[in-house]
Amino acid sequence: MKKIGITVGIIILLILFFPIRYAYKDGGSIRYKAFLYEVTKHHKTIPCNSATPKYQTGITIKVLNKTIYEKITNPSIEEEIKKEEPKEKMLRLDNELYYDTGMIVTEGRCGVGIEEIKKFVPKTEIPTHNEEINFIGGIKYQRITDTRVDVLIIEAWHQFEKKE
Repeated sequence: MKKIGITVGIIILLILFFPIRYAYKDGGSIRYKAFLYEVTKHHKTIPCNSATPKYQTGITIKVLNKTIYEKITNPSIEEEIKKEEPKEKMLRLDNELYYDTGMIVTEGRCGVGIEEIKKFVPKTEIPTHNEEINFIGGIKYQRITDTRVDVLIIEAWHQFEKKE
């Protein structure tokens, strides 16, 4: 009786954990699927006008049909972002332009004086109105000195300064 219980237990574990492999004809994506989990290795061809094909690559992991990890790169979108990005990120305050210095500020910060960005202009334009920026991701800013402003860009404070 004990051997039958162990055998049934092993069979149940194999059914729950042993994956079935699915290969897709989308450029090479592969999915390993079991009852309890699923892992997908993405390698999907993206239609484009260039001579070399582009691929969307990455991995997705699901447990009990809930996505617990997903990282997929999309080269066509990343190239568009790079192509549109201006040479300099700019912010206009008090009729003055502040330029990104490329420095990330790690010092502590209090909530006093943190203000919201009001307007956005296209990436290729120079801001012409106060509290206006020409890049994606800036939501809040804090005045530090007369010549320096810190801007919150995707969870990091970037230093902006006036050019003389």
